[in-house]
Amino acid sequence: MHAAKGHYVWSLYITKAVLFVIIMMYMLGMLENPEVEKYKDPDSKIEYVKFTNIACVATILAFNLGLIYRKYKVLFGVYNLLIQVALSFEFLTAVIFWSLYFLNRPLIVSPEALIEGCETPIIANLGSHLFPLILMLLDQCDVKLVINRSADLIFLIFIIGYYTTSKIWAGLTGKHIYGFLDVQSELGRIVTFILIFAGVELFHHSFVMIRTRYNKKQNFL
Repeated sequence: MHAAKGHYVWSLYITKAVLFVIIMMYMLGMLENPEVEKYKDPDSKIEYVKFTNIACVATILAFNLGLIYRKYKVLFGVYNLLIQVALSFEFLTAVIFWSLYFLNRPLIVSPEALIEGCETPIIANLGSHLFPLILMLLDQCDVKLVINRSADLIFLIFIIGYYTTSKIWAGLTGKHIYGFLDVQSELGRIVTFILIFAGVELFHHSFVMIRTRYNKKQNFL
């Protein structure tokens, strides 16, 4: 039994390491189609305001903090908060991206990636819109999460800040960060952000409640 448990633990560690490497490769631009660079505006800073990248940064921070927490338990409070934020962000990223990707790709994919021959490789899409969510799910499976109300405040401040950033970006460039915001009225965008906030809150509280109820042991690996 101990051997089986050991194999499980090592399989989990290896899987998390592979996912983390792929995510880092995406963030470093190593998974992008080189052809797309021909059509990109070299002065554009859109990569810095894409929610996908912000969520990936939160995931990278949470994962690395998790490594430290497992050695120094005093950091549990910070890790507990950060992984709840990162996990909720990644859930939002996965739901919105893959829904629109299959229903109406131009609403979520950058215009350059729609050009024939410039399509984003599937590994890049997985590395940015699915693997981070899986990594966060795996990373918290040996930790008994405790609901943190500070996450609610972070979500509220972030949603308001991102809505404001999107408006400023649209004012500067003539279009919003994501195509699905361009096809809506201002009221529609406000409602969209309210629904996104509600969805994140629902996922956050539901997930932590389920984990708290059914994970009786902490650090069970």
